[in-house]
Amino acid sequence: MATAQTSLYHRLGGYDALAAAVDELLPRLQGDPQLGVYWKGQNTHTKQRGRQMLLDFLVQALGDPALSLRQDVPLLSESGRAGQQALRRFATQSLKSKR
Repeated sequence: MATAQTSLYHRLGGYDALAAAVDELLPRLQGDPQLGVYWKGQNTHTKQRGRQMLLDFLVQALGDPALSLRQDVPLLSESGRAGQQALRRFATQSLKSKR
């Protein structure tokens, strides 16, 4: 049972739950007319690497104390803010569907 002191990472279900949410999130992002252009022309390896980087970021950002493999991810640049709302909407939908 989750307590108030339990990290968000653990309350969401840990690594496996976040991986499932990312696997549901990415097709939504890739199919979006505004955001899908970022994946246009990428090969399977590059897409898999991007998936793992997103998952690593979420795991670290949501409080898994065991994972600190990568450097801190910088905040979105001004050019990256255009898709921020769509990303937030798709991520919220993916996380809600995993409850």
